Amino acid sequence: MIAIVMRISEDYTSKKTPKLAISYCTSTLLAAIHMLIAGQSLIAKGSSAPIIIGSIGGVLYLSSFVLLELNVRKNGIVLSSTFMKLGLLVPLVVSLIFFSERPSLIQFAGVLLALLAIILINLKDQDNIIHWKIGLPLLLIINGSADAISKVYEQFGPTSMSDQFLFYIFVVAALLAGILTFVRHENVGKADILFGLLLGIPNFYAARITLKALEYIPASIFYPSCHVGTLMVVTLTGLFFFKEKLSRLQWAAVLLIFAAMILLNV
Repeated sequence: MIAIVMRISEDYTSKKTPKLAISYCTSTLLAAIHMLIAGQSLIAKGSSAPIIIGSIGGVLYLSSFVLLELNVRKNGIVLSSTFMKLGLLVPLVVSLIFFSERPSLIQFAGVLLALLAIILINLKDQDNIIHWKIGLPLLLIINGSADAISKVYEQFGPTSMSDQFLFYIFVVAALLAGILTFVRHENVGKADILFGLLLGIPNFYAARITLKALEYIPASIFYPSCHVGTLMVVTLTGLFFFKEKLSRLQWAAVLLIFAAMILLNV
């Protein structure tokens, strides 16, 4: 939903930072509502994990966005989006090394197919060759770290305070996005507010569902499944609703996605 709303919003507004700030404010409000309904305080009490890990997550969220912008300008959208999606390697490595989560041999084959599918789906023809530049690996690491922060909290933070953790992520991200909007002298228009609101809702619930899923599913299985599943939905939406064309390589990636999803869930 996030990717689809972003795609639709491009027809109405070219500004990204104000839209991002509004979306983070919306996510913050939703987290606060969930806490108030549950009778929880907005200020984390009894554990500093929600504040510390959440604040780090907020910085990583916005840093990932800024790095994506810089890389798109310098390296193009294809390489930038490819390396951003390959950021799933970070939570995979973290779960394997630090949390001793070991996928089966068949599931590991599914992970490899998922990574290959991510690369192919972002290539329009064989002329697109990945050139290693400092901004691209940095984007991979920061975006992957933003993904991995949920796994870190799932391991070290109290489950009962997960909404506080999300609250601090989005509070920090909203403040930083607001500052960036002010520094760039970007005005907030009606379209920015509308699409910011529409982005904020799936943004919050994606983060919340991720935390819940990681309680039951190993990160080494969840992250690849989530990424290739998202790719499948976005690709099919682009194909049928936005009339986008797929190259042969991208069709091959679609088949790999199906295969990866089967292997990951065996």
